[in-house]
Amino acid sequence: MQNSGISSLASTSSQSPAGPARKRFSLKGRSVPIDPRVDAVRRDLADVRLADRVFAPHYAAP
Repeated sequence: MQNSGISSLASTSSQSPAGPARKRFSLKGRSVPIDPRVDAVRRDLADVRLADRVFAPHYAAP
């Protein structure tokens, strides 16, 4: 019986591809005041540029 090579492909595909490192965020202290007239933020959606200052379930690029 011949080896199909599937197991070797599975082990190589599980490795993460080389790419840019992700920036990690952590919550520190109190929230900063956000001006809704200037900053694009809602309870469920926020501008991705505000990700380091605002927690939202989803972020979007303008």
